[in-house]
Amino acid sequence: MAASEFVTYLLELMAPWATVTARRMFGGYGLYRDGTMFALVANDALYLKVDETTRPRFLQTGSTPMIYHARERTIPMSYWSAPAAALETPGEMALWCALAYGAALRFAADRKAKPRTDAESATGAKLKFEPEARTMARAATRPSSKAHRKAGANATGIRKSTPTPRRVAKSAARVSPAIKTRGRGNAPARAKRR
Repeated sequence: MAASEFVTYLLELMAPWATVTARRMFGGYGLYRDGTMFALVANDALYLKVDETTRPRFLQTGSTPMIYHARERTIPMSYWSAPAAALETPGEMALWCALAYGAALRFAADRKAKPRTDAESATGAKLKFEPEARTMARAATRPSSKAHRKAGANATGIRKSTPTPRRVAKSAARVSPAIKTRGRGNAPARAKRR
């Protein structure tokens, strides 16, 4: 069964329970009810959202967590495989979808209620620079003396590399352009009409 056929089958199976929509994501599908993702489909398998409250029920049926493989580690997700019985009847599917949807709502509520940490607050503050603070930050990174810049060293004290023929040609083109231009683009300046 192709992935889209499987998703269509699941949506039909869930229809008596609620209006569920599917969105493509990361090579699979996310299943949503009222804008809240409560399930996902990956590799022709249905995974339902699980939390501490619903995990024991999923364990009793032999469900396993979805495993995400990152570079050098494996990460168990909070989505567990749907029990086989849920894939056969709309009544069973409604029961398991209700559990998953409840877990998704609790997760969303916990996320909203969770206060920001000091690190998050500091990061937020760093991103909201005032214009004066931005100017002061730039000035602090510049070399302190003109002699230092004339000597050809950058802010770290490392001498700049010698100019290549390409750099010399670029700077020469900037200094003396062959055609005077006016406005945008490279169109030559026209004489003004009287």
